[in-house]
Amino acid sequence: RNFRNEGVSAQHNPEFTMLEFYQAYADYGDLMALTEPPFLHLADTLAGARELRWGEDTISLATPWRRLPFFEGLSERLGVTVTPGTDPETIARAAAAKGLEHGSRDRVKLWKDVFEELVEPTLVQPTFVTDFPVELSPLAKKKAEDPRLVDRFELFVGRRELANAYSELNDPVDQRERFVQQAAERERGDDEAHWLD
Repeated sequence: RNFRNEGVSAQHNPEFTMLEFYQAYADYGDLMALTEPPFLHLADTLAGARELRWGEDTISLATPWRRLPFFEGLSERLGVTVTPGTDPETIARAAAAKGLEHGSRDRVKLWKDVFEELVEPTLVQPTFVTDFPVELSPLAKKKAEDPRLVDRFELFVGRRELANAYSELNDPVDQRERFVQQAAERERGDDEAHWLD
């Protein structure tokens, strides 16, 4: 059982059950492959079907589930190409054109907020959102082919995040640099950034 001192809503409860595990010699791709079967087993056992009604939506659990890179999701919803290097003003203008006014010009806050407001509500069918920016994933290993991104996924079904996993960061120098960066962000007023210990 888990307890978090957070607000109560239709999507969050202070008390909940969670499965957490680590697997040696595996990466986030292996974890995606490991994530699908339990959901299929539950659907087969509890509902006797892999096509389920959720509110007004019909959710198909047919595999393989979609893989959607984080910045591809932003680009699709905003109608402009968004990369880790995209100017925050460009993102803010594109978001405003979609009806999302955002006071901050902090690029990381923009990525996170725009994704939550414009992309997550579209993720009805099972979707692994992958390749998050390193700034949003302080404990995940950087992608070998693009160190601005990390080996992480979040699984969304019915517009809700049901799983979050990543390849564990195992470079102590990189980890220390990220912790120092988090502490600096906390000093600048980011309550979600972690302290350096």
